[in-house]
Amino acid sequence: MREQEQQWELLHELREKKDLSWQQKQCTGLCKERTKHMKVIDVYKQYFSAECEFNGVKRRAAVVTLTATSDAGTIAYEVGVSFFPHRDEEDYAVSYDAVSQEELFSGKGRRSKKREKEYLANIRTEADKAAEKLGGKIFWDKPLRDAQFG
Repeated sequence: MREQEQQWELLHELREKKDLSWQQKQCTGLCKERTKHMKVIDVYKQYFSAECEFNGVKRRAAVVTLTATSDAGTIAYEVGVSFFPHRDEEDYAVSYDAVSQEELFSGKGRRSKKREKEYLANIRTEADKAAEKLGGKIFWDKPLRDAQFG
């Protein structure tokens, strides 16, 4: 059991150092077991027209999310951007390779509506930072769907 805890701590340290994105890490069975009990809340989600070329594929749309993840008295907030091709009006098949995330907060605490309101006020700035990492641009004045709040 102690060895599994050490593996979890190592994964957590790598995540904090941001030397690899969370999706690219090779999780052990312990990681899957731990995340199974975590509560993930989609605070905000909205689709926008966008522009990005990633892995040789042109992407014409992006989904912007604000996610809260809580577990055992800790909370983490992240802004995520995922670019996808959007080949026609019905195509909302989100890609998992053109994804970038910005961690806004991680620490002890619980979900806070006041904190979420603050993060939502700055979501465009943080999402633009995440999009810039992929060489993409989000067209904020061209939403494809209404915002969803959770």
